[in-house]
Amino acid sequence: MNNKCSNEEKCNCECEDKVNCECGCEEQAEQKTEAVGSDDKFLRLAADFENFKKRTKVEKEALYGLSVCETVGKLLPIFDDLERALAAADEDSAVKKGVEQVLIKADSVLKSMNIEAFGAPGEEFDANYHEAVMQTASDEYKGGQIASVFQKGYKMTTNDKVIRYAKVSVVAE
Repeated sequence: MNNKCSNEEKCNCECEDKVNCECGCEEQAEQKTEAVGSDDKFLRLAADFENFKKRTKVEKEALYGLSVCETVGKLLPIFDDLERALAAADEDSAVKKGVEQVLIKADSVLKSMNIEAFGAPGEEFDANYHEAVMQTASDEYKGGQIASVFQKGYKMTTNDKVIRYAKVSVVAE
């Protein structure tokens, strides 16, 4: 067998003729090269799997946010009706107190889902969040501010996604 010792300095064999060495140093070197290649493949596979897990987590969070926004969007007309019922109820009636309690619970549920209402008189108009239904004159507010709110807007605070734009009246400049 004509195996050339590929690592003469580190070869542990006692052969004097390193060119015709039969100790298997060349095989060991090939096995070491294969092992390094296998390690490299394993590290690449592990990195690919970590990237897959991160990508899946991001997609899952995005899907969760989308489903929350769609569900809350369908419930908002019910909250609007409750607010109108609250405004129309007699001042000291039990109905008014009951509706207030329901709205307080609904608000706490929305906050736990990272949903917040926006659009209040005095806020600066922002076309990213508000829909101007009309312009008005006002002594109380400056130009570009919201004078009145016809319908509150809602957004998810975690990704700043608008669920519903606030319908407002804006003070003319």
